[in-house]
Amino acid sequence: QVQIALEESSRDAIPSVSILKVLDQLLQHHVLSDDLRTNLIELFCAAFFDPEGSNEAACSESGRFAVSLACKLFKQCNYSIREAKNHFGSAVSDILDTLPRHLVSWKSNHSKEIDIGLDLMQSVVRRIGIVNVGAVASEGMMLAQWRSALEPLCSGDSSTLELYPVALQRRLVCLITALSSPTAGVVQGLGAVCARNR
Repeated sequence: QVQIALEESSRDAIPSVSILKVLDQLLQHHVLSDDLRTNLIELFCAAFFDPEGSNEAACSESGRFAVSLACKLFKQCNYSIREAKNHFGSAVSDILDTLPRHLVSWKSNHSKEIDIGLDLMQSVVRRIGIVNVGAVASEGMMLAQWRSALEPLCSGDSSTLELYPVALQRRLVCLITALSSPTAGVVQGLGAVCARNR
């Protein structure tokens, strides 16, 4: 029933929070076959983490809940991208590819979900650093994409970073530091923020 609901919702509208809560319970209690679990995660990612999708789903109540659910998926796998792909299917890569877009679309709204999203990104970066001396090629490309994707949070006359509560400001700066090699846009943005807040 959840599969049908996700399929119908992904065609006609954004899946409801209630559908996602049922999916969350099914995943937590390990009652799904491997094939069904992979299929449900593919539908879930297509609805909320489509690289070609719009910001509408990201900004919805369901979209915000989806980020919390995504964090649970990666936490189950100790934030290992490889383990998450093995357990949930390759579609989970789309979660990480599009997560910065969620953060940018939320601006300074939804502090709880922003904190969850930043924590997920930082945990994945930390895991990559622990497991590998250097990230494998696909992970390296993802980290490079994240560096660029975070630029909008730091740029502008009144940046999103400045509108964040202090705790989120620290978390975002910690993420940027963990990513290392910030882009010129991020450096310029942080410099401007510092200049405005001296």
